[in-house]
Amino acid sequence: MGKSPGASRRTERIGQLLFVATQAAQSLATEQLRPLGLSARGWGVLSTLTESGPLTQIELAKALAIDRTAMVYLLDELEQSGLRWPAPPTPCCDRWIPRNAASSARC
Repeated sequence: MGKSPGASRRTERIGQLLFVATQAAQSLATEQLRPLGLSARGWGVLSTLTESGPLTQIELAKALAIDRTAMVYLLDELEQSGLRWPAPPTPCCDRWIPRNAASSARC
């Protein structure tokens, strides 16, 4: 049983619409986060840390599906902007936390 010619065009149209919707969502996110000095990835890091608590760089990279080398640059940017800094050192870990959670950070 073969596909109808219309089914193929509908599939292509769905792909195009998903692409356009993704681009629109990214543009809106960028526009809304720009005044805060954040990128969508930066927001993802901060919201993940807020929800999960302190995480290592590797745990954070895995949670966000970001390459760990890219995570280093992203965390450096957040730290330089004052939005993120290392958790107090502990013998068990090197964890990163959002600025507003520093007082309650635990390993």
